[in-house]
Amino acid sequence: MLFSAAALRYYKERGLLKTHTVPIRLFRDSLPPSILSFPGKIAIDDGNKRLAIADTGHHRVLMVSTTGQLLQVIGGPESGRKDGDLSEASFNSPQGVAIKGDTVYVADTENHLIRKIDLSAGKVSTLAGTGEQGTDKDGGAPGPEQPISSPWDVTLGTAVSRRPARACAGQGSGNEENRNNSYPHKASFAQPSGLASAPEEPWSCLYVADSESSTVRTLALKDGAVKSLVGGERDPMVSQR
Repeated sequence: MLFSAAALRYYKERGLLKTHTVPIRLFRDSLPPSILSFPGKIAIDDGNKRLAIADTGHHRVLMVSTTGQLLQVIGGPESGRKDGDLSEASFNSPQGVAIKGDTVYVADTENHLIRKIDLSAGKVSTLAGTGEQGTDKDGGAPGPEQPISSPWDVTLGTAVSRRPARACAGQGSGNEENRNNSYPHKASFAQPSGLASAPEEPWSCLYVADSESSTVRTLALKDGAVKSLVGGERDPMVSQR
């Protein structure tokens, strides 16, 4: 600190220190106007011939027809965290989207939430997460009471339950690792960012794009076993020894 103060005084006395502002322009500000800004994910609603698009950079979700017509805008352009009417709801860099009928499920990444958009009722609500980045590796709390961390995608399964939803540990130890295992809680992922569900036989699994391990992995829906499908090492923990 003393050295910095002395250096500033030295160069200022000799007229070698410039105090004018340096113009800085962000790359995003140099881009031409666009309806989309770094869109994250997209989901198809075949029944109604429309798409749900996570317009991540604009902090919103767009409903668009399959011919490109803009149907609805939910959220944006500023980030926020508000449930309620579609006209007032806000998101923070949403990434994953899944749609079924008039319901859109959103991985609201920077808010650390899973949100639900009810298009027919015109409402947005929170399904999981507290709004604070979670470090809990066990789960088990009711959805809105369970902290989660930067969800990047969401997909729909086929299971039906009339019980109140509760968050669970699911698959993975909670540690960032590239580890396959037949035991669900001993497997580890490294920043999974994409999900695709294939519940029917012969697949009966969830495909996971595990970004930081450069691997696509499968998660068996019957027993939770995690295996490598494409990329990475078949038995990564052995190869590291």
